[in-house]
Amino acid sequence: MASLLFIGIGMIKDYPIHHNSIEYADFESKIPQKQYGAGTVTIWDRSELVVEDTRENEKILFELSGNKMQGRYALIKTKLGGQKENRNWLLFKRK
Repeated sequence: MASLLFIGIGMIKDYPIHHNSIEYADFESKIPQKQYGAGTVTIWDRSELVVEDTRENEKILFELSGNKMQGRYALIKTKLGGQKENRNWLLFKRK
């Protein structure tokens, strides 16, 4: 299972961004099982995030300018995954 970690603080409409110290920006390691965040932590890309729009807590439109992920994207909450707060999200690259 993969996780996505944003370094920074803030809010995207009603979506809180977890508060992480900038000290974690270069953190790579293996976190032991049964500990919070267990697994291998690898820095895959660095990017600036520019939020363009949010729509009724179901869609987030944004732009990334990283080395590997560049361009405009959309995160869209699906109807899959059970109750509304536990639904899965799909990531699409926009034109």
